[in-house]
Amino acid sequence: MANAILGQILGGVLGRGRQQSPFGAGRSPFGGGGAGTLVTMLLPLAMQWVQRSGGIGAVLDKFRQKGYTKQANSWLQPGPNQPLTDTAVHDVVGMDELSRLSQQLGMDRQEVASGMAEILPEVADHLTPDGEVPPDADDRLRGGISALENLLQQFRTHHA
Repeated sequence: MANAILGQILGGVLGRGRQQSPFGAGRSPFGGGGAGTLVTMLLPLAMQWVQRSGGIGAVLDKFRQKGYTKQANSWLQPGPNQPLTDTAVHDVVGMDELSRLSQQLGMDRQEVASGMAEILPEVADHLTPDGEVPPDADDRLRGGISALENLLQQFRTHHA
């Protein structure tokens, strides 16, 4: 189950980056061929931020409280997700957290904000498949984090 959620989120982010990215056709916020690697690096940190922020329900509420109700609600409904702007990520995630993540990843803060703008709608969308936050959403989030950490560990072991 956790691997399925993880695959759906990664597929959604990477597919969106190729097809519907707000950065232009065929582009992601991370540039050319390294998008998958950078998204994979940022995804567990984004998922951990959701967890630290009180879970997916609390994160959806944060977006609504900051005036991004239309976007947050679209992630719950069938159909395309409303995109996030980097400004929305700055408003909700905050500059301190974005700075911490950019230092941790060795990436520019703007790249982190753009990546979070791509990742967060997909995380919310895949954790709320029936249009509402299910009771096990945060358990599924933890399982996805654990599965991703295991995959990254396997990758490091095989490429060390």
